[in-house]
Amino acid sequence: MRILTHSIVAGAFIASGSMAQAGGLSPEITETPVMITQEPAPAGSSISPTYIVLGVLAALLIAAAVAEDDDDDGVPLEASDARLKTDITQIGTAENGLPVYSYRYLGHDALFSGVMAQDVLAHTPEAVVTMPGGFYAVNYDMLGMQMERLD
Repeated sequence: MRILTHSIVAGAFIASGSMAQAGGLSPEITETPVMITQEPAPAGSSISPTYIVLGVLAALLIAAAVAEDDDDDGVPLEASDARLKTDITQIGTAENGLPVYSYRYLGHDALFSGVMAQDVLAHTPEAVVTMPGGFYAVNYDMLGMQMERLD
């Protein structure tokens, strides 16, 4: 599963630019270079295709991180970076003093409650791990809490 996560992150880096070129593999694998360019949005559309691609890649990254619920040491981690979430609303404060939020992951409809890694960095930095792509994950066990699905 770690290979999938690294592949998704690499794809996110490629998609974040306006153009990327595939190649560099042996000629048997890639016969001709492939160019990915940003097309203008259709008339009346307010969403750029680049944002759609980035949203899908972020959703895949989240799914991979959630499916790969453990790091190499067997410690349970949850992708908790605010940059991977939407509809963020503070709903309370945990016993340890951290704000607790309800939120959805980008590209998903499920509603969760938990912390933001950025808050945890200031409170308990040792409970935060940087995932591939620079996004943060939180070890909820170190905080004495759990992320919960609300719906």
